[in-house]
Amino acid sequence: MKMNEFKEPLIDLFGAEEIDDLYKDYLIIEKQWEKFFKRMNFINLVIIAETPLSGERYIYNPKKNHDSGTQFLRKKQLQECLEIYKRSECSLEGKGKMELMIELGILVIEAYPFALNPDQHINMNFKKGLEVKNKKELFLRTSSWHFFNKIKKINPKVGPQTVYAFRYRGNMSNLNALIDVNKEIYCLGGDYGNLDTKKLHKIFKKL
Repeated sequence: MKMNEFKEPLIDLFGAEEIDDLYKDYLIIEKQWEKFFKRMNFINLVIIAETPLSGERYIYNPKKNHDSGTQFLRKKQLQECLEIYKRSECSLEGKGKMELMIELGILVIEAYPFALNPDQHINMNFKKGLEVKNKKELFLRTSSWHFFNKIKKINPKVGPQTVYAFRYRGNMSNLNALIDVNKEIYCLGGDYGNLDTKKLHKIFKKL
């Protein structure tokens, strides 16, 4: 992916300095994603997220590995899933979120490469400022080198058991018509942006 491919879709939305900062954050995030992906041997669940918040707060940032997680995905939920998946024959001691996700075969892929953190990009982010047509255009202009490129890259590690699921209900309504992975895409979104733990558990009960 060339720098210009990243920057061009943003020119009419942000200033040059802000775009430069987004690009720098993107490089950090992609490095973290690649490092995590290389550790995986198989994929049971692909969670389709909207966008990373920032490199500092990214789910695959090693500095965040042993915290309790966020509303997006909590460590406790991963521990519960591992106990279900391994039929209680597992050890949780000392494992951070990334180790748990590797054992479970959970991989997160963001639909958009732009880390528009609402705390920093107050007036223009995926919850405020960007209209539906903006979101659609951003996806169409980046999906070939970002989202679908990752879908292609992970293919050797997916199997007939692999489940694809949007993390949030809003993502499903905005992106479902634009994404084709040759499988039904489910949704893990619950009320008020929470992850529906029952739906998550159900996936690993079936494996």
